[in-house]
Amino acid sequence: MNDEHSLRITLVTNVLLASFMLAMLWALGLIFDSHVAGLLTASMTWSIPIYLSSLDQISLRYRRAFYDSSGFVLIMIVLNIAPLLVEAKSHLFVPIALAALIFPLIAINALMERIVFTDAERLEIRARKSERTRVA
Repeated sequence: MNDEHSLRITLVTNVLLASFMLAMLWALGLIFDSHVAGLLTASMTWSIPIYLSSLDQISLRYRRAFYDSSGFVLIMIVLNIAPLLVEAKSHLFVPIALAALIFPLIAINALMERIVFTDAERLEIRARKSERTRVA
C-alpha cells in the first residue's frame, strides 16, 4: 500500500466525520445555542477518531489515518471555543483568541499521539515518512 491509500483513508474519514458533525450540530442546535451545540458536537466527534486510533485490532496505517483525522475535529473545537470566549465583544478579538488557542491545540495533539501510539509504532511511522522523502 502506498501513501495515496493513506490519503484516501484520511479523506474518507474526514468526510464521514464532517457529515456526522453537521447532523449532530443540527440536532443539538434545536436544543442549545449554536456555539454551545458546536462545541458539544465537536467534542463528541473528536472522540470517534481517537477511539478508533487507539484500537489495537486495526492496522497501524488505518490507526494513523484515524488519528490524523482527529486534527480536523480539534480545529473545529477551537473554532467553536473562540466565539464563546469573546462573547459579544468586537469580532477583532476572535482571531486573537484563535491564535491563543492554537498552542493548546498543538499540545493536546502531541500528548494524544504519545498516549495512542507506542514508541515502536511512532518509530515505524517516522521510518515510513522518511522513506517517502528519500530520493532514489
